[in-house]
Amino acid sequence: MSGSELDSLFEITKILNFGKIVSLFVGVSVLWLIVHMINRLSSGLGQKLPSRRLLILQIVTVLSFILYLGGGFLIVYGILDPPKELLIAMGGSAAVAIGLSLKDLVSSLVAGLILLFDRPFQVGDRVTFGESYGEIQSIGLRAVRLVTLDDNIVTIPNSRFVTDVVASG
Repeated sequence: MSGSELDSLFEITKILNFGKIVSLFVGVSVLWLIVHMINRLSSGLGQKLPSRRLLILQIVTVLSFILYLGGGFLIVYGILDPPKELLIAMGGSAAVAIGLSLKDLVSSLVAGLILLFDRPFQVGDRVTFGESYGEIQSIGLRAVRLVTLDDNIVTIPNSRFVTDVVASG
């Protein structure tokens, strides 16, 4: 082995050792326990306040996501103390993953702007899109809501209107 390979091996062993792995396991377990307790408390609160149950569940879902994301980052950063280069690489990878996952949302937003300016149909028009036929209820930046003849609401992403065939009458 060359000197640089030995240096990188020693760097890895400095980052990961048995004590740090046990600390990571304990930290993740405590984080899971906190989120689990919050979920149990919210279900009890939802039973006591049935009119606010859906709001409570929405808040708890967002809070759980934030706790997992922030707590996981703090646990890894606090225990492992990773080098700056590793954090930059992980941040770049996360940025690429987030960019790819938001691709459909951004395409629907751009298509929504195109629909607002192009106006191929308006609210109140009857359209056929794929297997759905009904009246346009609303045209938003992200999606179009269509009320079918049997009073179902169909939400169609705007990007599909730009790429697929729409019959308006």
